[in-house]
Amino acid sequence: LQKVAEAIGQFVQEPLDLIGRLGGGKFAVFLPGRTQAEAEAIGEQICQQVKALAIAHHNSYIDGLPESITISIGGCSPVIPAGEINLDIMLNEAETSLKQAQKWGGNRMIGSTGVPRK
Repeated sequence: LQKVAEAIGQFVQEPLDLIGRLGGGKFAVFLPGRTQAEAEAIGEQICQQVKALAIAHHNSYIDGLPESITISIGGCSPVIPAGEINLDIMLNEAETSLKQAQKWGGNRMIGSTGVPRK
């Protein structure tokens, strides 16, 4: 988890950017002031960086799983005034996108538009 957090942290550089652990193997990354395209590009870079770490996982013997860990990212890009942002709604939308990324095979970023990016 520490190596994954460090990989994510390489792309979370702006003063208001924030990364936090939600529990288990889930992280939340907030990129205020970024466009959806910028946030999705960062998500893609994070996916590539984590895969490049080539960290073996304990389930590599299961057919269909890659030999090393990868991550799936679900995004949310609300287009509403900052004072009206509801964190619960944002996390639920990101969780929905995350489940879609995992369903489509993992190691990918899916934004709130539902378009897979790999």
